[in-house]
Parts: sequence; C-alpha cells; structure tokens
Amino acid sequence: LAGLDLAAQTLSGQLPAGGDTRLFIDRISQEAKRLADILFNLNQLAALDAEEISVERTPFLVDDLVRSLIDRYRPRASASELLLRVETTADGLVALGDRAKTDQALQNIVDNALKFTRAGEVVVMASLNRDRVEIAIRDTGPGIAPRYLSRIFERFYKADRSRSGLPGSGLGLSIARHLVELQGGTIVAESNPGAGTIVRVRLPRAPLTSA
Repeated sequence: LAGLDLAAQTLSGQLPAGGDTRLFIDRISQEAKRLADILFNLNQLAALDAEEISVERTPFLVDDLVRSLIDRYRPRASASELLLRVETTADGLVALGDRAKTDQALQNIVDNALKFTRAGEVVVMASLNRDRVEIAIRDTGPGIAPRYLSRIFERFYKADRSRSGLPGSGLGLSIARHLVELQGGTIVAESNPGAGTIVRVRLPRAPLTSA
C-alpha cells in the first residue's frame, strides 16, 4: 500500500492540475491511505485481543494533552469551517495512566466528531469527576438515535448517522474503548438525534503528593 501510494503521488506530480487523469490518480492515493489506516487499526485490534500491548501507569498533565490535541486538529476543523476549542475547569489536573494511549483514544474520538459534524463546533472539555479525571468531546453533529447508541463502541459497527457515504471502518471508537479500559478507565456516550453527541472518557486521578 505504501508503494502504491508513492507511485500514485509520483504520477500525480507529473500531471497538470486539472483533468480526469489527475483526479483518478489522486483518488488512488487517497484510497491507498484509507486502506493503510484500516490495516493499522486491524493490527492494533489483533494486538489488543492478544494482550500484546503494554500499558503505562504514570501521572500526566491533562491540560497539556488536550491543548496538543486541539492544535493538531485545528487546521482540519478550520478547513471544514468548524470551531474546535477547549474548555477546562481544573487547571493542573493530573491523570494516572498511559498518556500516549489516551492521546490515541482521544484522536479517534475527535476524528469521528469532526467527520460527522457539518456545522457548529467540537469542544474538548477536561474536568474533575469525583475521584476521576474526565475528558469529554462534545459535537454539534446530527446525534445518534437511542437504539444505536449502545452499540457505537462495537468493532465494525456504524450507526445510522454514518450512512452518508463518509469513509470509515467502524473501528475507531472500538479501539478508543479498548485503550481507555486497558488503563482502568471508562468511556460512555450520550446523544439524541439533532442534539449532538458527547463522549466521556474517565481515567483514574493521580494521587496528591506532598512537597
């Protein structure tokens, strides 16, 4: 797939900007990347099923993670004329878990939110929920009917709102669930048709230490 993508990019660079040939070559490159993403997700699920993925349990700053995530996805949101912003109610909040795996789980959730939100905003919120750190992603998308909501974290499952021809494998949220639960965390979704969706990730809070 990498070779196919490289060949397509090389051909694309030798063609004029317009025309059907350039259009089809660029489509080949896009499809190669999409298939590569699907294979990556499948390999990761296989590793998760085989319990081959190790998990760190170390403190990390939630604010730093969330702001880095926002910076990474802001250009994509702007290109879709969406507002992507952050809300935090507890500066200096520290979670206990695997920062890299939490980041990947949140990437999958934000990617999903941006994909299905046509207008409005996606907000990443960080707060303290009792003895847990909560990171929630809220969108102004079409929402999900109650009969589909309980299944959105199943692998390969695509709810009714995704029957719009948008690309996707139905693996992103399933992987996010696995990565969060590996750390002793939980993930839940709340939604109503026409009212957007909120996905809440809760992780253990790092214990307070005295100076």
